[in-house]
Amino acid sequence: MKRSRISFLAGSAIVSLLLAPAFGQGPTVTGDTYLQSGTNASQNFGALANILVGPGTGATQNRGLVRFDLSGLSGVASGDVQKGVLWLYVNRVTTAGSIDVYDVTSAWSENTATWNSPPTVGAIQGTIPVSVAGQWVGLDITAELKTWLATPSLNQGLSLQAFTAPTTAVTLDSKENTTTSHPAQLQIVLNGPAGATGPAAVSAAPRTEPPGRHDRSASTRRPSRRRSSPALRYQFAVRCTSARRRRMSPPNIS
Repeated sequence: MKRSRISFLAGSAIVSLLLAPAFGQGPTVTGDTYLQSGTNASQNFGALANILVGPGTGATQNRGLVRFDLSGLSGVASGDVQKGVLWLYVNRVTTAGSIDVYDVTSAWSENTATWNSPPTVGAIQGTIPVSVAGQWVGLDITAELKTWLATPSLNQGLSLQAFTAPTTAVTLDSKENTTTSHPAQLQIVLNGPAGATGPAAVSAAPRTEPPGRHDRSASTRRPSRRRSSPALRYQFAVRCTSARRRRMSPPNIS
């Protein structure tokens, strides 16, 4: 089976994926913010250019939220997905550690969410080590992505916390960041359909010269076109979009 690759814009549990540039641009971030305890527990930070994650203990704690718009994936079923990876851009590292990624199970808005009015959080999806600023870090969230595609109403995004390593304190880019402009991205690899079967071999009399440009013998006739799948039609649209919108992207996945 062929695999068609789509890289989207945002290991196991952890994936270290390096090297080639991303292949396209896809789902955009529809909401991202962070929640802060302490004196700012009732403050909303949805308009800011950064997302603070950690520390996970103490008087002032920070937890991030991010959600992607998957409406453009209409026609792509969960079974079409080979892999889905969440990418976060680390703008600054105050204290190295790790980011724990949880699924969010209730609705929220980046313009109203606060520490005192947070969405509910479900199961952990994995943990991402973070130690160096100015780079992308990724986590395989294939199972979560398939759940969102199968039941779109369950797509309430992800919560970013410093639970495993509570002293962690990092700053990520939000979609409002116009300086480095690296909002969270979602890269997806889709399963492509098997290629069309070629024409059967045809015996032909020996010839002393190559076929001419108007030759229409069975051996040179082109096979008829086949209608592409929704996944591949979406891939084509993504590639056209990416040609118009170039930006630094996370590493490619294989």
